[in-house]
Amino acid sequence: MAADENRVTVYPGPTVVKTMQMVASDFNKKNVPQVDVLTPDPARLIKSFCEAPEDAQKLLILSRKLTWAEMNNCEKSGELMGLFLARFILAPVSNTSAVSFNITRKNIYLGIADQVPRSAVAESNLPARQRFELLSATSDSFLVNPFRTWNEIEADLPDVEINFIAPDGGTPKLILDSKVLEAGCRGFKEVKTIFAAEDRTRVCTLYRPDGRVTLTDGWRFEDATKDLLASTKPTIAFVRLDSLNSEGITPLRWRGVTALDADFKPEEFAMRQETSVYFFSGAVRGNESESKITPTAAFLTELFSESVVGPFGAFKKNGFYVLSIKDRMDARAILRRVRGLGESGVN
Repeated sequence: MAADENRVTVYPGPTVVKTMQMVASDFNKKNVPQVDVLTPDPARLIKSFCEAPEDAQKLLILSRKLTWAEMNNCEKSGELMGLFLARFILAPVSNTSAVSFNITRKNIYLGIADQVPRSAVAESNLPARQRFELLSATSDSFLVNPFRTWNEIEADLPDVEINFIAPDGGTPKLILDSKVLEAGCRGFKEVKTIFAAEDRTRVCTLYRPDGRVTLTDGWRFEDATKDLLASTKPTIAFVRLDSLNSEGITPLRWRGVTALDADFKPEEFAMRQETSVYFFSGAVRGNESESKITPTAAFLTELFSESVVGPFGAFKKNGFYVLSIKDRMDARAILRRVRGLGESGVN
């Protein structure tokens, strides 16, 4: 095995950089194959991975699935495979117990969207005279968001001003847009009449510009917790699981439970994305004439060890929700088959 093949290059998405640096540091202390964790421009992450030399020992780790087009483009370098590692979850919280309610996607959409459907204003808890004036002033299907407090949206929500911290990019924005805002606006009749998908997305995901939505760096979303705690106003944000026990943080209920409750079910939680690792099968199998495990296979074995993906492993410590025992065992079985070891093969 050539000297330059004794290193594995990891291309991590922004949400997994910290975890990968921790895992790689521990791995490098006890193994001959060494792991280099890059921090490339997030916008070029996938392209950088796919354009690396075909025979390079490399891994791509993202808190989302690759699209069909991304997979197809990348497979020009060989057979690309992907396995789930953990779940990246953002939980709704506030910086005060005064904002404590069962949050819904519809609430969030109506609270932070730039424009809201006419029917939502008509059915809202705004004063009757204000509703009449707003609806009489225009026949447009969408109105500039008039809601100042959560209670103006629905009568059973707290009479507290709407303030929200939102990501401006990266996986957190992708999750908020697709899993919450678009899902929250989809049921309104005005949205259903919009034919073009890009127009629906724009209506559903454009944040209001009146200062009630504060943007934080989506590529470094740990800043959301800092911004939330620094806010002097009652504010809502979605944060990583490892921030839920921070002093000053109040978890909000989603479908009646918070992410800290014993009956919390991550697979039913809207703000989630499966974190996946992608690799070329040839880099795992290596050269059939060699008996050595390839560096990529060695590090993948480490990634799926209990010390990394188990209930007390590195992913859990960094705010991820770990996969079930069955899912972890299935992933290890797939790795053994790719390496040609069969179901009973050893690491």
